[in-house]
Amino acid sequence: MLDKPLLSEHLHCTLMNKLGLISAVSLAKAAKRRGFEDGEMSKTLTQLKAFRSLKSDLDISLFDYLDRIIADCLDGALSSGNVRPGYCAPVGDDRSRIWPGDWVDATGYARYYSYGWHTGADLNLNKPGWDSDKHRPVYAIAAGEVCAVRTGVPGWATVICIRHHGECLSRYAHCENIAVRQGQMVGMGDYLGNIGNAGGRYPYHLHFDIARETARMLSHPLDWPGNAPDALERVRRDYFNPLKHLRGEVQ
Repeated sequence: MLDKPLLSEHLHCTLMNKLGLISAVSLAKAAKRRGFEDGEMSKTLTQLKAFRSLKSDLDISLFDYLDRIIADCLDGALSSGNVRPGYCAPVGDDRSRIWPGDWVDATGYARYYSYGWHTGADLNLNKPGWDSDKHRPVYAIAAGEVCAVRTGVPGWATVICIRHHGECLSRYAHCENIAVRQGQMVGMGDYLGNIGNAGGRYPYHLHFDIARETARMLSHPLDWPGNAPDALERVRRDYFNPLKHLRGEVQ
């Protein structure tokens, strides 16, 4: 039988974390108090599946937002699957999978958090310990041309943008030890640099997103819709859900 108080607290803490009102550490502590162990997905998923029957128990103004979080969690955890031909994951040892091994997306696509509407994925590896992704290599998801390399960018540190001709742009942020230059051609899986923490601003992670190849995105490699009035509309218009794009799903 569904434990409604457990589910409600977990969802509440998840929402608070996504809105930037509590830290990931606080979220983890709250989850553990209620029986959610790190990496224990089966119990969580069972309860998330039952969530849709609890609409009447939740403030309707929060439901649509929570529903998107739950749908993304189920999508990513239940059917992450293999990367489509011609592509690979930007991190991990087995880059034929999304996301490889114990890598997770800590923020998610088109979700609101403390810096506005998120354009892609924040890829973290916190097993066997915190910041296990520190200095891990970053790879090009497909063949293309490096169309921008920016360093010393406030909030970003270093950003690499690759143009995959005729289809999309991939972007990799908070990197260090950059191994490519603007104008360079790269192949799928080529080494780009290492995961950094933007000079200590964040925990170690890779911000990764995939944008549509448009004139605006080509001329604005540091684009960030943030909290603009049309920010969510711009994210959905200009960026792909990276998990779905790597799987080859039509968007």
